[in-house]
Amino acid sequence: MESSGSSLRVEPLRAAHLHGLQSEELGDCLPRLQGLLLRSLVARLDGLWPGEPITRQPRVLVALEQGILRALVQVRPYNRQGSCWLLSLEELSPGQWVGRRQLLKALLQQALLGTDVHSRSWVIRCDSSCDEQLDVLRELGFQPLKTQRIWQAGNGESSQPAALPRTPTSLPTSCQWSALNRRTAPLLWPLEQAACSSHLRQIIDRRCNDLLDQSGRHTGVLLCDSGEGAVAIAGLVRQELADGSFGIELLRDVAWDGRLKQALPALLHQLLTQRPGVALVTDQADSALTQLLSTGGWQPVKEELLLGRSLWRQHGRSRAVPLTHSLDTMLGRLQPQHPPLPTPSLGRR
Repeated sequence: MESSGSSLRVEPLRAAHLHGLQSEELGDCLPRLQGLLLRSLVARLDGLWPGEPITRQPRVLVALEQGILRALVQVRPYNRQGSCWLLSLEELSPGQWVGRRQLLKALLQQALLGTDVHSRSWVIRCDSSCDEQLDVLRELGFQPLKTQRIWQAGNGESSQPAALPRTPTSLPTSCQWSALNRRTAPLLWPLEQAACSSHLRQIIDRRCNDLLDQSGRHTGVLLCDSGEGAVAIAGLVRQELADGSFGIELLRDVAWDGRLKQALPALLHQLLTQRPGVALVTDQADSALTQLLSTGGWQPVKEELLLGRSLWRQHGRSRAVPLTHSLDTMLGRLQPQHPPLPTPSLGRR
């Protein structure tokens, strides 16, 4: 797609876009762009076979101005059934280039309407300080659904756990840490649902098995014995941030559990030992968790918004009720199938 009267172009990522990047400021992005190109080609090939499962590979569109690669957007499913898709916007050229707002809008519009994706809703993450991106997203119909706070230990750089205040190194005896898998995902699922509003749950349309896509190293479920079986009171899952990097999201139940006061510092101490400088993601509105992290040596570095746009359509036009009917059609349904019976007479009093 090329904007009329301008040099702005939006098109799928191709090998030709990568030529000459070594001589520009984008040269350090070349290996990652090559990987995106390969994955995008796989996604296009998967789309040629109807009836195949939803591909997990991203479709990638790039925006060019005067032949210079300015920005790209990745489009990939946010759930396994493919009813909601995630947009990941990345600006490759630093600074305020000419036509930035117009180009970002054209890029996102093409991602929403021009790709071979049949989606009913879309979500995107955006740094709360990126006013221009937020204005473009609102103009395209996106609405803020959730605000999350990003934390890092110490001064926000790669800090060793020893720099933090002294924390317990073991969990309470009534709790145990288990990996996130098919057995523990159903236990964590109620906590994930509690972290979302009903409107957000409708848009992202996730199922319990979608949690497995957020598993990996440093993820798991904090289980406690309730007397009737194991119950999850917290969990750590992988979460992609607005800049394309990954952090660890901390989930907990709506009601504060007193065991978290000892268990969470121990878990986070272990997390920092294994992955110094990790970005921790929490709900911005969770005041109890904010206080615990602040006293534990964590520093908030930024806030991100999760925005969504719903494209729900009516299904089954044959079942739709027409807005207007002819008078004959309406009265025809009232015609009796048999001759009317005579009205009984009350007779004389």
